[in-house]
Amino acid sequence: MKRYVSVFEMFTRSSLYKVLLILVTMAVAQLVSFYMTMQEHSDVILSDLIDKSYFSWIWKIAYILVTIAIVLPSCNMGSVQDYTLGRLRIEEKRVHLVQSLYNTLCYVLLWMTEVVVLLATSTYYLKTTKLAVSNQTIFLEFYKSPMMHSILPLEDIPGWILLILFMIGTGFAAERFSRRQRIGKLSWELILMVALMLLLFPRQLGGSVVVFAIAWMILPLSFGYRKLIDGGQVYEHK
Repeated sequence: MKRYVSVFEMFTRSSLYKVLLILVTMAVAQLVSFYMTMQEHSDVILSDLIDKSYFSWIWKIAYILVTIAIVLPSCNMGSVQDYTLGRLRIEEKRVHLVQSLYNTLCYVLLWMTEVVVLLATSTYYLKTTKLAVSNQTIFLEFYKSPMMHSILPLEDIPGWILLILFMIGTGFAAERFSRRQRIGKLSWELILMVALMLLLFPRQLGGSVVVFAIAWMILPLSFGYRKLIDGGQVYEHK
């Protein structure tokens, strides 16, 4: 177990602080944008304020930056990382799995940060708006706003499946992309996952497009996992 923890720490040292900086920047940008928008449109419903504050665009930029932050260091693993892996004598497929889980955790942090921002803006809106609103009104806004519903699908089960596949699928695809880049080859799974998320996010409640997206996200995820468990070479310190 200590070997896996050491590998996990190696990946956190390479990019976690960059990811956290991106998340903090995203949260500040959205909160400031929401506050400024509400000063101009204090009598607008919450879902419209979220749209006018460019939440979805800020989130998409953060999503792309997080992807770059976790992929680039792994595309250029140097002698220090090789030494660490060689000293631990751990199988390559285990390293790939740990990296995939770390990548997934970064996307979970992205999602959690957005949840906190949406809850904070909802609370602020509830206390300061001139409109007659209640907690039930805020709850319904999560169904009306594509951005809010994409982050918290509530009782929309396909929405939760899509969200979970997004985090796991992109995490595994990012690992495979960096691994292929190290040997001078291109991996299509990450490109497909990023393209799908940028096209489908945010989305309206329901719709056959969700089923289509889930099906296409399963393909790169399953293909990447099959490649992940192939082979069993052990890193050796040279």
